Amino acid sequence: MRLGGNEFAANILIGAMDRAVLVCARFAAMPAQRAKEIVAVATSATREAENQREFLRRLRAKRYRGAVISGRRRPG
Repeated sequence: MRLGGNEFAANILIGAMDRAVLVCARFAAMPAQRAKEIVAVATSATREAENQREFLRRLRAKRYRGAVISGRRRPG
């Protein structure tokens, strides 16, 4: 799922935050998963968003962990 979609022209996540939290909730609700922790790995849309911290707070409020990863590639 591309979080940035058509709403990212101003470097602000809006509906994308709701969609990401919903996806985490769906994964957490899957009985076969038995996950102890849900980690949302965020890439460029979140990395570049001015409201990145708000998004990460929303995830934590639902007890999900968010990790913003770099855009750099590993050598090799």
